[in-house]
Amino acid sequence: MAADVVAMLLEVPEESFEVVMRPADPDMAHAIITAEKAREEAELANKAAAEALAAAARTLTSKATVRDAGSMLGVSHQYIAKLAPKKG
Repeated sequence: MAADVVAMLLEVPEESFEVVMRPADPDMAHAIITAEKAREEAELANKAAAEALAAAARTLTSKATVRDAGSMLGVSHQYIAKLAPKKG
């Protein structure tokens, strides 16, 4: 409802902004911000890890079997095959 009121008062589309509500209590607001920041950092770390795993799979499968690459990386050979499919 807050977004509806703001959009109406400012005469802008509701999709053109984001309403972020925080508790007035500084400790509570800080706890929320800290948790959100940690979640964002974890998402970035997961993305970097996935990209590194895919790169490693491509490198390893150029000289080793998918089973061996999976063993070296600690994942299944099926997952390696998805990350580094054989060409043509």
